[in-house]
Amino acid sequence: MDEKILEILAKVEGIIAEKSPVIWKAFIRQHIINGILTCVLILVAIIGMSYGFDVLKSEPKWAMSGDDNAGAVFILLVFGIVLMIGVVEFFSCGLTKLVNPKYHAIKDLMPGKK
Repeated sequence: MDEKILEILAKVEGIIAEKSPVIWKAFIRQHIINGILTCVLILVAIIGMSYGFDVLKSEPKWAMSGDDNAGAVFILLVFGIVLMIGVVEFFSCGLTKLVNPKYHAIKDLMPGKK
């Protein structure tokens, strides 16, 4: 029975040794893609915030009710919150995944906290 288990483990070890370089490259590529997507989301949030400022400057009828501009301020506040969350995510994760994807790949392989 022990010999059978050792034989199966030897086969599994051979498969892992053969496939690991390909898997490792794909794993690193995935971290680069995640970093790029995070950067794109930040750009979308910044563009949205700029659009919010333009909406406030143009004083549209749908966002204004008399002298009160609560609708436009609410829209700008929502874009601001999205922008702040995106910036925090970008600097804490997105940029580091682009600069050093191997670190994040190793970190994901380690057991425990991620």
